Amino acid sequence: LATTGAVVAVKLTGKPSPTPSPTASITSPAPTSPTTTPTTAAPATGPTAQSEANAISNLLPQSASSRHELEGAVADIPGCVNLSSAVSEIQQSANNRSNELSTAQGFQVGKLPDGFTLKSDLVQALQYSLNADDDYLSWAEAQQSDGCTSGQPSTLNTNNDGATQYKTLFAGIWNQHVASQYGEPDANPNDM
Repeated sequence: LATTGAVVAVKLTGKPSPTPSPTASITSPAPTSPTTTPTTAAPATGPTAQSEANAISNLLPQSASSRHELEGAVADIPGCVNLSSAVSEIQQSANNRSNELSTAQGFQVGKLPDGFTLKSDLVQALQYSLNADDDYLSWAEAQQSDGCTSGQPSTLNTNNDGATQYKTLFAGIWNQHVASQYGEPDANPNDM
């Protein structure tokens, strides 16, 4: 009865009541825009184990090339032969090695067997190799400037030994767990 009185009051006074009548919601207009079903973005796909292995495998020949470039120049240092050429070649090798190190540091390895250890060993091998390159460069420059009386830097053997140790560790994991499983060539620690 009270509701009927309110509807009658609106009709008699011509003013709307402060609360909508039950029939107002029934007569509301339908939405004019079509409804769409929500879409979900496809899950982002990251690298696969195969692509992670390929990335590392592509770096290994570069590392071997840097080593080969360095060998002839290093042989010239003790004999004080072709030092200006040796300095240039060692500097180029160190630049290449620095780029290889940066590349290796950026590798994603979460899908590879022992991937994080593999990456760590590779990064350590390249860091020690770069340190040794810098030692060779310092030695060649010293030989050039002081008339061939400089001895090799005291850290050279430590850096070479560290590089050899980590190259061997890397190659062991790579050859056993990655190369054979993903069809990549074996790594030779003496060729990195």
